[in-house]
Formats: sequence, C-alpha cells, structure tokens
Amino acid sequence: MSATEEHLRLWIDDRMVDEVEVVALPEDVALARTPDGGPLLPTLWATPGAPNPEAASPSIDPSSVLFGDQQIVPLSLTIDPATLPTLDVEGGEGVPAALAFDGVTLAVWVRLTGSGSFEPLAGKPSWSIDVDRVVGGQRLRGLERIALDRKDPTAVRESLAYPVFAAVGAPAPRVGWVQLTVNGEDYGLYVHSEAEDDTFLARWFADPSGMLLEGQDDADLDAPDALELDDGERDDAFLAALAALLAAPPADPAQAEAALEALVDLDAFLAYAAAEAITMHADGYQRPERWRAYLDPADGRLRWLPHGTEATFTDPQPYDHGDGAVFRLCLDLPGCRARYLAALAAACDDADALDLVATFDARVAWLAPALAADPRRDVAPAELAQEQALTRTWLVNRVSALRAVLASLR
Repeated sequence: MSATEEHLRLWIDDRMVDEVEVVALPEDVALARTPDGGPLLPTLWATPGAPNPEAASPSIDPSSVLFGDQQIVPLSLTIDPATLPTLDVEGGEGVPAALAFDGVTLAVWVRLTGSGSFEPLAGKPSWSIDVDRVVGGQRLRGLERIALDRKDPTAVRESLAYPVFAAVGAPAPRVGWVQLTVNGEDYGLYVHSEAEDDTFLARWFADPSGMLLEGQDDADLDAPDALELDDGERDDAFLAALAALLAAPPADPAQAEAALEALVDLDAFLAYAAAEAITMHADGYQRPERWRAYLDPADGRLRWLPHGTEATFTDPQPYDHGDGAVFRLCLDLPGCRARYLAALAAACDDADALDLVATFDARVAWLAPALAADPRRDVAPAELAQEQALTRTWLVNRVSALRAVLASLR
C-alpha cells in the first residue's frame, strides 16, 4: 500500500470497527495496536493469529529483536545432509543452508568457526551465518551476518564486557542469546555477539567505507604486513606512516604525542585501553591477540573496536599491562601516560554506573534453566559454578582495585 493518503479500514457486518492511515515504515517494522485494541504503535514483531504484545518494542531498529535482554531467540538451520562432511572441517569454506526465524526462511551460507577452539558437528561448534552471500543484499532484520559462540561457559561475560566499552564511547557490539536447532536437532544455547561488519560500522560511523583491520596472534601496527583487512580498502600509506612513528618516534615527548594523535584518535584509544583494563580483556589489543581497529574517513584517524570478549573478568593484569605498540608508546610519553590514568579513572566511574554485579546475578539466574537443558554443553555443573564465582569475584573487586592503584600514584 502507498504511504500517501491511503487508509486501511476493518469492517464487520457493515460496520467500520477500525481505521489506520498508512504511513511509511522502516523495513521489517509493522504497526500494531498494543496491547490488543490499544494505541497504534510501531513494533518489530508480527503476531498473525496471536495476541499483540503488551508493549511495542522500545526501538524500531529491526535488528534489536535479536539482541534483547532476558530473551532467547529461536533460530533454525536446515542443511543438506550430503554437505555435512564438507561443513565439518576446521577452516572450511562452509556450505549453503536455510535459516528460519520468526516465520521467515532465508537462503544463507554457514561455516563452523573457532581458531584453536574448533568443535565439530558431533560436539557444540561455533557458527558463522552469512545472510547475504547466497542472495546478495539480503538481510535478517537488518543484519548481514550472525555469529554464534559457545566458548564462554557462563554465557554472560560478553554481555557484561561490551557495555563497559560502550560506556566509554568505544564502538561495541550488542549481545543476545540464541537457541539453535540444526536439521531438527537441538544444539542448545549460544551467545550471539553482533558481527563487526559494514552494517555494524554504519551504526557507529558517519562514513562506514574506511579500512577495518584485524590483528591476530601478536600481529601489531608496528609490522602492518601481518594485519588482515576485514572491510574497506587497505591504506598502505597510512599504515607505513604509523609503523614508522612507532619504530622511531620524535625525541621530544610532546612532539611524539602530537604525531601519534594525528594518526590515532588518542582520547578514544585511551578510553578503549581503560575499558580493556577494567574488563581484564587478555585477548584484546593489550596482548595483542585478537583486536580490530577502524580508520575513520571523517578525520583520517584510527579507532579501536572491542572484539572477542568471552574470556574477560577472569585473568587480572596490572593497570599498565600490555604489549600493544601504540599503548607502549603512549606509556613512554609523560603527557600521554597522564591522559591514560585520567581515562582509567573516568572509566571506573562509568563501569560503576553500569551495576555489573547486579546484572551478572540477574543473568546467571535467568540463564540457569537454558544452560541446564542444553544437550550439547560439555561444562559440568561444578565447573560452571566455579567459572561463575570467578567472574563475580572480579566484577566485585576490579574497579576498587584499580582505584586503589590510581590513588597510590598521586
């Protein structure tokens, strides 16, 4: 129907009982009287033949239904049995499949993931679901890729860590939970962390066409040839300039800091580094192990994106721990080091405001039935309890421990 002066009218026995003026809506957004007979509001859930929900979605971003708190989203994959041996290979390219969600079935591409933590189909593998590879431009509620992970035994660490990064202004993925079925077989509970692709970049940056870099296994910006290009076009001139600065910074600290700030959004980086310290993100840039950074075309400077936070809140490190070349250079410069300590103090305040312990307790209680019912989860109850206790201990203690360190430096 046209959104220009058209109306939808409902008649019963020659009596008009409702009338709706047709309006333009974003893709995958509907209008509904919520609850039944209530005001007409935008909603992300269509409920044919069933009552409308008590309240409309607080967001009309179609993808938000896949990242709701205290909501486990059912997803179902159907894969040709003849292709399963091809799928069940570490590092394989994957196979086509059908993905069903909320009454819609899409042709997608799936592969099993996990560098150093690969699980075959007989166990509980992690999954990457490419929504637009088979049908170009296709989206599932606005998303082009679905990443389902099973590495965190508590299933809550990512949902606690990424908000710490978001609170300090870092572009951070959203997190949800999925109940996955494959060829009719229950594969149990998965954590769904938002894929950091061009759709994600468009949510955070005015221009999402820049260079998105990924570093793995100690790859760093002082040797950029080892870095992977995840999106955009590689800017070798920028990478060479940053590598040269890291190798031989100006002798004058103020000049070195200014040169670094011309290439790196330093305030954003220091806030990101502070969030890594709070979350004890041992797999992030501080190691460096698994990290991503985006060259923002708006100002030609690099911004870091948190990535791979399933092992956070378990391995405490000193506030100035880290081998990342940009971080090490900053700590060698008195002015930059002072800015980092100020960013760390501010990030502690931001983390406190999140009330992470209460959120942790609520999510542990809420997820307990799903974890217990997961037929493929290989974590014994005693081990799960131990992991949960370890995470909670550091959620309770980490900010106060960092504040004590900062106080001792004054």
